[in-house]
Amino acid sequence: MWYFLKLYTASILAIFLTLFSWKTGYSYGCYMLFFPLIMLFIISHSFIELKMQQRQCFKRCYFSNDSFFAKILASRVFVSIIYLVISMLMSITLLYGIIDYSRELWLYLAIHILLVIFLYRAIYHLLKHTIKENYLPIFAKEWTINISSLLLILVFIYLSLYKGYVPAYLSDNLQQTISNASNNMNSDCYISNIILKLKIEIDSLFWWMVSQNAEHFNDQRIKVGIWILFIFINSLALLGLNRFIVQVIYLLDRLFKKRAEI
Repeated sequence: MWYFLKLYTASILAIFLTLFSWKTGYSYGCYMLFFPLIMLFIISHSFIELKMQQRQCFKRCYFSNDSFFAKILASRVFVSIIYLVISMLMSITLLYGIIDYSRELWLYLAIHILLVIFLYRAIYHLLKHTIKENYLPIFAKEWTINISSLLLILVFIYLSLYKGYVPAYLSDNLQQTISNASNNMNSDCYISNIILKLKIEIDSLFWWMVSQNAEHFNDQRIKVGIWILFIFINSLALLGLNRFIVQVIYLLDRLFKKRAEI
């Protein structure tokens, strides 16, 4: 129990410090991009660690070690470039999401971190005598990511529908809607400004188009389905957030265990 509480405390401090630092300081200079870079590094590390293990296994099974394809397949540089790009897309989408998340979702994240720790340790101990020791932590981490991602997305969709999913910046005029939305995001950093304004302007265009054509959808189920689809697409940023959360817990768990062995 003491170890569980220590891991939870360290995880929630590390995760919330990073996320809230960006949420509260994104409007300042480009030095605040330090926190998104931390998220990018952690998310990409989680991908690269897994994919390198998978490719090494695949190479040993199907390729000769000295073949060209074997070297490319298991090249750390090649794998790192691919999944760094994927992690970058996740992180960029996440930058806007963190700023826009509701207070209820932030409260749930504290509970979500607790559930992730419990799930990770439960899967780890469940498969302790089934998976090889070298692969067990990575296997438990990936299963935890897959299960907890679904839970987080479902909670996000529920909270979005419960609180009302029509944004305040919506207007009858498209130009005014985009202008209202764009004014909600301002940063002294040119890079942050471009990313955040582009995302919210794309969102505002969708909301305006749906609101103007809503009267043509006679079936209420179609209307609700469209809103849920849009919320679900935007909730894909939560995949990056959830991977970041699980990877932080995974790294802290390994750090504490190594210290205990010394």
